[in-house]
Amino acid sequence: MKKVSQLKNGDLIALVATAGTFEKERFFKGKSLIESFGYNVCYDESIWGRNRYIAGNDKERAEAINKAFSDDNVKGIIVVRGGYGSGRALPYIDFNLIKKNPKIFCGSSDITFLHIAIQNLCGFATYYGPMPAGNNAAKSYAEEFRAFFDITSGRTKTLRVKVPDIEIIRGSSGEGRIAGGCLSIINATLGTPWEINTEGKVLFIEDIGEPPYRVDRMLFQLKMSGKLSGLQGLIVGHMVDGNSANRFEWDNAFREIILEATTGTSYPIIYGFPAGHGAGSVTIPINGSVMIDGENGFVEITDFGVKNA
Repeated sequence: MKKVSQLKNGDLIALVATAGTFEKERFFKGKSLIESFGYNVCYDESIWGRNRYIAGNDKERAEAINKAFSDDNVKGIIVVRGGYGSGRALPYIDFNLIKKNPKIFCGSSDITFLHIAIQNLCGFATYYGPMPAGNNAAKSYAEEFRAFFDITSGRTKTLRVKVPDIEIIRGSSGEGRIAGGCLSIINATLGTPWEINTEGKVLFIEDIGEPPYRVDRMLFQLKMSGKLSGLQGLIVGHMVDGNSANRFEWDNAFREIILEATTGTSYPIIYGFPAGHGAGSVTIPINGSVMIDGENGFVEITDFGVKNA
């Protein structure tokens, strides 16, 4: 795996909009937070584009990505928010250019499209993490960015999460590179040139607002596509329901569905890993390395994919 260069104080970070529209107030609040950590921020005026629920037309959004990766002054790229639209931009993104210019890239939710494509085609780690116009009303918002910058600046080398902060729903051990992201977006890559490759990987999944029957459908589609058979492990992050009254019922259903969809396999399965759409999420390095020790009850991210200084 190629490693990306660390972010340093004063580095320039480009904000790009590959998915949904966003409020200016939330954008500038997030921009100011990033600057408060000692980074400079730039953005292309095309981020203010509007095409129904998408931040501009597909080619313009793709060109902003290409421009940010080709600009030697830009050391990191963070997507403004998720929503919908990143998949539509994929045909216009120059992945050969990105492969030649690896750098810190962060986003989550709909940005799963880009994480999967970069992992498949470019071979360096990207970061499933906070976005400036994402959930910036949450109390944990600033801390999520702080943790992200600790990782991407090289201050955090590894990260271990233990029981009871996670649940082992099937024991044993496994290790490998992380693939995945938002479950519904993972499924949307199937049958496309950017289809997820899970063979030999530890699959990370999370989602929001998806009731049990839809999670059932998506997991069994992955199963029937052969995406759950060759894993080294499965890590299930936040499965946010948007209605706390459903929490207990949905969690129980999700556990049952996950075990049904992985029948015939023996790799470890973790439930409730603190990452995804919920508050207090940790940054996941897609294509980074992780170890699951089901017997001793912990998950450890062992390589975030950042070069040592």
